Amino acid sequence: MSRFRRVLHATDFSSASGAAFKWAVDMAKANHAQLLLVHVMGPAPLVGYGEYVPPQAYQEIAAYARAAGQKRLDALVVKAKRAGVRCKTLLLEGVAH
Repeated sequence: MSRFRRVLHATDFSSASGAAFKWAVDMAKANHAQLLLVHVMGPAPLVGYGEYVPPQAYQEIAAYARAAGQKRLDALVVKAKRAGVRCKTLLLEGVAH
C-alpha cells in the first residue's frame, strides 16, 4: 500500500475542524507524513456600516487578524508535534472556497 507524503488539514478553528484535525494527525502519524495546516482569512471586516475607516486603522485590524490566525495555527502545531508529527503552516488571505 502506498503512503501519503503530506496530509493537508484546512481549518476554520471550529469544533468540527478540531475533530478533523485529530484525524489528520492520526493519518500523518500512520504514514510518517508531514502535516500541512492551512487557514484562509477573509478580508478584515470594516468597523461600522457606511463609515469611513482610515487606511491605517484598516491595516491595523488586518494585522491583528493575521497575528490571531497565526497564533491559533501555532497552537495546532504544538499539538501535532506532541503527537510526533512533522508540521508546517500556511496562513492565506482570500475567500476560503
